[in-house]
Amino acid sequence: LPVVLDSDATGVRVDYDGSTNQTRIAKAWAEIDGSQAAASMIQSSYNISSMTDHGTGQYSFNFSTAMTDALYSVTSGIGHVTDGATAIGQVLIQDKSTSLVKVSSRYTSASSPGGADYDYNTICILVFGN
Repeated sequence: LPVVLDSDATGVRVDYDGSTNQTRIAKAWAEIDGSQAAASMIQSSYNISSMTDHGTGQYSFNFSTAMTDALYSVTSGIGHVTDGATAIGQVLIQDKSTSLVKVSSRYTSASSPGGADYDYNTICILVFGN
């Protein structure tokens, strides 16, 4: 069942009866473990048929059902950064099309001020769009 914003956009609910405006549906989501081998990375997902590991911190998420266009929104989160309180972790959108979104996970810290790609043990993405 799809997860949707409630009618006043203050929370989410499950669409049991199919009466929800389809533009408010979460179109795809995934949680992966970037520290695992590619075949074992996806921990849980919706509308993600597969993913590709392009190297340290570089991933493509392939949609089971294509997006209407590439004007969708992607938000993300990561697990704990291991370089202490001075580290800043981030997931960046590298490319998106109707069939996939490519992201990179990176961190910046005192020991790596220029930033470095990193395979976090928890990387989450959430896609909304028409």
